[in-house]
Amino acid sequence: GMPRGVEAYIEEIMKHTTDMMGRMKSIYVLIRTLGTSGRQEVAVEKAFHFLGLLGEDFPDDVSLTDIQSALASTKTKLAKYSHDQILTSLPRLTDEKKHWAMVILAVFLPYVYTVCPNYIPLIACIMVDTSLASGLCRESASGFFHVGVVSIGYFGEVEYGYQLSKLSLSILQLFNARSLYPKMKCLMNGYVSFWVEPLQSTAMSLAESYEEALMVGDVEYAMIGSTVSCM
Repeated sequence: GMPRGVEAYIEEIMKHTTDMMGRMKSIYVLIRTLGTSGRQEVAVEKAFHFLGLLGEDFPDDVSLTDIQSALASTKTKLAKYSHDQILTSLPRLTDEKKHWAMVILAVFLPYVYTVCPNYIPLIACIMVDTSLASGLCRESASGFFHVGVVSIGYFGEVEYGYQLSKLSLSILQLFNARSLYPKMKCLMNGYVSFWVEPLQSTAMSLAESYEEALMVGDVEYAMIGSTVSCM
């Protein structure tokens, strides 16, 4: 579980910090610590609360109609850009409030898979919509990847989802986000690549992601990559 007193300590910091940057860093640590200590439901609950304070509100429940509507809207916006234009023409996200919303959305996504997976499509669409409207950040990669996964999983659009997942890797390269690259590579090969690429290639890439993740200190995704490559 969470180390004794850590949650109370973080919340005490937030009470006495008026600077947005300081508060958001504390919130990030709190959500990450809750999630990695097995308290995913609490992590998701707190993340939704803080996202609401940042202007990102979510419905109490998500229906298939909500998912179809959100994805159709996002795909319409994406259709205005080629992938090269997304990488070269979009500005960088400079709005601090929106950026921290993107950070929280990205960090709690793995816990949403466990607690309330029907929210994944809405979260992914919000991340892509924010990126197109306000600019790219390294967390944008997670949004594009998950819109790709949703397109495959819900609607069978394999090639579309595959190309979006490849774009997510390009976004991380654009920001030189080396610490996140092995994680995204692991996710792509575990969820997407095998639909298009030879299984041997996917398995080999997953095995490589084990070493790559360890090199950047990402033990969690080193283990995930190693486990999935054996399945």
